[in-house]
Amino acid sequence: MTDLLARHAATLDLIRRAADRDTCRFQRDWTRPSIDMLLPEMQSLRTAARLLVLDARREAADGNAADALHDVARIQRIGRHSASEPLLISNLVGLAIDAMALETFAKVLPTLKTNDLTALDSSDIRDLVTTPPAMASHYYGEEAFGLSTFADMADSRFGVANALEMFANQPQRPFLSRILPLTLLYRVFFLEADLTGYRSIMRKYQQLAAGSEPYPEVKKKTDAMEKELWDRSPGMMTSLIMPALGGVFRAQAQNVARQRAASALVAATRQRLETETTPTTFEELSTKLVPPASRDPFTADRPLVMKQTDDALLVYSVGPDGEDDGGPPAPGAEKVEGNDDVGLRMAL
Repeated sequence: MTDLLARHAATLDLIRRAADRDTCRFQRDWTRPSIDMLLPEMQSLRTAARLLVLDARREAADGNAADALHDVARIQRIGRHSASEPLLISNLVGLAIDAMALETFAKVLPTLKTNDLTALDSSDIRDLVTTPPAMASHYYGEEAFGLSTFADMADSRFGVANALEMFANQPQRPFLSRILPLTLLYRVFFLEADLTGYRSIMRKYQQLAAGSEPYPEVKKKTDAMEKELWDRSPGMMTSLIMPALGGVFRAQAQNVARQRAASALVAATRQRLETETTPTTFEELSTKLVPPASRDPFTADRPLVMKQTDDALLVYSVGPDGEDDGGPPAPGAEKVEGNDDVGLRMAL
């Protein structure tokens, strides 16, 4: 790993300087939204974040905890830059990079010494463990993409060939195969109702994204909306272009669980540095976490789980299935089928 990082020293320097900038903007023509605007850039951001992960772990192993924490903050800023674009794919990439930052943070914490204690009070660390990427704007951006496709259909820029290409990747629905060749009749008789139905569904998702209901309630509503879309779709175009949006709420809740786990690990690390004792339960924390900082986002009112293993302190959520599966598996360990616990582990 040292040789790899040495070869990419100039790239790392460029990434750090870019991540340290106050703002970063790219010119977009949002009057003609296209997924091609973002996909290459998203991959570059993930690659940059992975490179910083490696360097942060090396810095921590070398005893440079402060430099490692700075790189963790940079990883998060890269994720937030991705999530600032109003598209669901941007939000999901941002959440994935945020997860990299939090998991790296958990690996750096055990290397902190007493003179690093003040670093835990920095605004970067507070933001890392308390502020999830906002999500509501991404549903408006997703709606804009859909409305652009409807507009293309209305003025004939989106025709039979485009619809067939999209249909090739969709579950087989017999009624679609009969309607697709009849795009002219569709524009005259069906487009208005289809568009109205699409906008109505997107409004429901946008309201859910802007709300603060617990994940179990959100899941019930998204499951019901997806079932209704499958059973009684408002039209051909809605069936083709409506993405599976329920999974985005699950990814957001997983990110919140990791953040709250990180907040608990910060409190445990602070206690270790101040008293030379590491708590192994929430009850043993000298600095009590104020709810909802310790609440499991996948339950209505239960706390996260904190427990000690032979070599680590685990803080985790029971995950989407609501059942404690023993915590997320250790890095490199074989995944256990049915285990969807999500959280962090800090070496002891």
